[in-house]
Amino acid sequence: MDCSAHKIYHLHSFDSRRLLEDYFSGHVKGDILFDLSIGSMIHHLYSAYKFFEHIIVLKLNDRCIMELKRWVDTRTGAFQWGHVLQIHAEIEEKR
Repeated sequence: MDCSAHKIYHLHSFDSRRLLEDYFSGHVKGDILFDLSIGSMIHHLYSAYKFFEHIIVLKLNDRCIMELKRWVDTRTGAFQWGHVLQIHAEIEEKR
């Protein structure tokens, strides 16, 4: 991506097709992905793990961090994301 050409989207129009081709077609890959999502949700990261070596999750408050740490450490009372993994696996099989 060329970051030298700045656009003001309400003046220069917004190319929605280019957005889809650049960011939603599997062409975005790299070493590190920073996730700045709201809350303790991680379902969207199941799609990204194949394209990035490391995923760094940043959260807004200690409660979100605590909830994710429970899940990572497989502690009692952690939210179970197994249903999301199952849905993701089913989608991958159908591709």
